[in-house]
Amino acid sequence: MNIYELISEFRLVLADIKKSGGTVVPILNLENYLDDIDGVLKDDVKGGSINVARENFERDIEILKIKHNVEAEGFRAVMEAGLSALKSSIIINGSAALALLTFIGGAWQRSCDNFPLISSLGKALFIFVLGVGFSGVASGMRYLSQAAYQQNCRDMILGKVYSVWIRIGNFFRNLTIILAVVSYFSFFYGAWLSYVYFSH
Repeated sequence: MNIYELISEFRLVLADIKKSGGTVVPILNLENYLDDIDGVLKDDVKGGSINVARENFERDIEILKIKHNVEAEGFRAVMEAGLSALKSSIIINGSAALALLTFIGGAWQRSCDNFPLISSLGKALFIFVLGVGFSGVASGMRYLSQAAYQQNCRDMILGKVYSVWIRIGNFFRNLTIILAVVSYFSFFYGAWLSYVYFSH
């Protein structure tokens, strides 16, 4: 018999005493009951069940720590990869816009005969500048999504099971991804327009 069974049995005995109208439990009976509990606890200690339970608990805690560390590192890696993608988008679109602007400036100084080409390249330049703008806005959205996720973590610590912040974070995260993709598309579209205008 384990300690839980002893407690259940004791509760049944007390219930029977109450039903029969009794309000007092003999001390001898209580002492016998405590001796039984003491014997069960000694058997548990000898059998090592308490030590086994402690070892299982410590193992579970270590597993939780490892899972937490893996999830935290994975999240950090995703955030760093997203930041690198946004920086790359700003650099390639900004560099393309700068190169095209330098070419347009040089062509304008040499001859006004190049005006049709220059005005056509202005469209490609505008696309590159849009790409930089989309990347900049995506960086801001990335910050907002991170702030929302952080607020959600605070709510979870306070014991709130559901928080609206997770939806807000997901919305800004998805918006960031869309803007980053549009920014890269802007670079390729601007490069294609430049190629078409130069090849004519």
